[in-house]
Amino acid sequence: MRKQAIFVLTIAGLLCTACAEKASKEQMAQADRLIEKSQKERDYNRLISLADSFENEGSLSHAKADYWRGYASDRMKKMRMAEFYWKTSLETASMSEDEADLETYAMSASRLTNLLSVRGDYEGALKAAVPVAERLEALKCDSTADYINLLIYIGCCQAGLGQAGSAAIDGFERAYKKHLDNIEKHHDDASYKNAIAGLINIAYYCLFAKDYKNALEWTDNFGEVLKEYQQRPDVSEEYVDKQLARFDIYQAQALEGLGRKEEAAKVYEKFQTTLFSKTPEGRISANDYLVAAQRWGEAADNYRSLDAMLGNNEDAYTLDNIQELVLKKYQANILAGRKDSAIAVSLQICDSLEQAFDRADKIEAEEQAAIVRKVEQLGEQQAQAQKMKQMALLSVIGLVFVCVIIFMVYRRITLNQLRSAYRRLESDFKQVEADTRNQTLIDTERLIAQDIAAATPPIALPQHKDLNIVMSHTPGRMAGDSLHDLQLRGDNLYICIGNAAGKGAKASAATAVILAQLRLALNFEQEPDRILNDINKVYTRVGEMEVKLFLGVLSLPTGQLRYSNAGCMAPILVGEEVSQLPVTDETPIGRQRDHTFSMQETTLGKGIKLLLYSDGIVETVNEAGKPFGEKKLRGSTLQAVKMSRQLQPFFDHLLEAVRSHAGDVPQDNDQTMIVISR
Repeated sequence: MRKQAIFVLTIAGLLCTACAEKASKEQMAQADRLIEKSQKERDYNRLISLADSFENEGSLSHAKADYWRGYASDRMKKMRMAEFYWKTSLETASMSEDEADLETYAMSASRLTNLLSVRGDYEGALKAAVPVAERLEALKCDSTADYINLLIYIGCCQAGLGQAGSAAIDGFERAYKKHLDNIEKHHDDASYKNAIAGLINIAYYCLFAKDYKNALEWTDNFGEVLKEYQQRPDVSEEYVDKQLARFDIYQAQALEGLGRKEEAAKVYEKFQTTLFSKTPEGRISANDYLVAAQRWGEAADNYRSLDAMLGNNEDAYTLDNIQELVLKKYQANILAGRKDSAIAVSLQICDSLEQAFDRADKIEAEEQAAIVRKVEQLGEQQAQAQKMKQMALLSVIGLVFVCVIIFMVYRRITLNQLRSAYRRLESDFKQVEADTRNQTLIDTERLIAQDIAAATPPIALPQHKDLNIVMSHTPGRMAGDSLHDLQLRGDNLYICIGNAAGKGAKASAATAVILAQLRLALNFEQEPDRILNDINKVYTRVGEMEVKLFLGVLSLPTGQLRYSNAGCMAPILVGEEVSQLPVTDETPIGRQRDHTFSMQETTLGKGIKLLLYSDGIVETVNEAGKPFGEKKLRGSTLQAVKMSRQLQPFFDHLLEAVRSHAGDVPQDNDQTMIVISR
């Protein structure tokens, strides 16, 4: 009986262990699926939350959790946090020979080495990468894409240190051979794309090191692999076109560097036949060759695509992007003799720098706090696990704080350099302004205002089942003095209209700044008075011109309209009668920093129309110089509603009344009119 009982207990124990292992594997697989989903959706904050959660419950190893935290930080441009997490992941994985940990080991080393090499810290990158490569080789884990990329990054760092003729080329050759072996072995899409990406990195770093002879050879190798890849039946035409364009532009750069200018020009003409060359990214990439060839006019033309490449998100204008891209755009326009365009770029830099400084300081503080929190967490874990390693832990903490101090010093130096550049640029702009203060200045200012207004894309009318909107916006000769925006957040419609208290480039810049602040404030506040208070506090520090603004929040289910006014003309309510919305005539934005705006409420019944208009509507003048006026606007509104209560016909009649008054007389101010009904 005892033997039978022992046998039964043994079998039960084995079954329990097997079930536990199976459940653990399923849990880990589920964690990997959720993390991969967040990665594809580019939801990096959720990616960090998932890594923290899965690490705590044991579904994710410490090394892999730190890898994903570093990956998410890198994508959010928090480079010091990414560096810290990847270094932590390396330290954790270096103590294991588990297959999954070794895979994470290679991934973290590859990412970290690339980050440091891009920053120019070649010695630090080699110090981190070389021991990892040697350990992976010793463990026979030297055939993965991450290991091969690590070889390439090591070669790139050696090239950056002036070793391109010896060790770097040897590392490149080894990586190239392993890529070819993987293609021969697997012959799949991933092996080709990994090889193409690796060859692109090699060619790029040879060009960066001005080793044009080797750059041309590696570009030829890149072309051979790409040519072979094109023969596959399942290739993406868009991907192939982009890589062909890269091949052409790298070859043109190398030929130009070797003094073979005619050949380089012909290759560049071939590049221009690709679809990628017509994209904003392609035009900016082309400037690597155009600048080398001193074709400044074409380079300046291509830099017009910079805003489209970076997008309308203000976060895209980081200090690095301003230094690496926007200042180059300014230089290209200067060397091309395009003074007006250079002035416009300088204004853009002036508008972007302060926000970039603020974002950089904020990210610096966030990174420092996050690193300190992580260090404290690691300290607690190490103290709980092994008290005997306290001295080693203190050394790690000391090293981290040294890294933080170095980072702060490095960032401060960079900020000071950019601030100095900003002051020089500001001084240059003032000098240009002083030298051109005549009639030409008026024309130049008009062009700048139009460029700034054109850089702001037209808003898309929100779509909702309980909402009808019609809108007309006609820029004046001094475009950009008015602003308007419609943002649908859930069942709430945010309505904004206003104008600067002047004209020209400063007015256009002021409205652009206010509109950007408004869209940012909507992420943090919901009530109109609080939004205006936040905008006013920030704008009074940097703004040079007062801005009148009306801001309302319309609840579509209830019709409740909450609104605040900063000196703007009252909107009109159109129902059985025509009346102005009761508003408090408060001070404009930018007049008093400590002013507190109030909020009013009303209800917009179904079928009631809310008419909003800019100053340009009532200031529309005819041939005799007589303005349209508020009285005539109300009369025309009443006449239009009598002719038709339908929204579009009513709007068309009212708009026709304004246009008939103006005739063929060009208007200086923007004319904006919006009608909203539930």
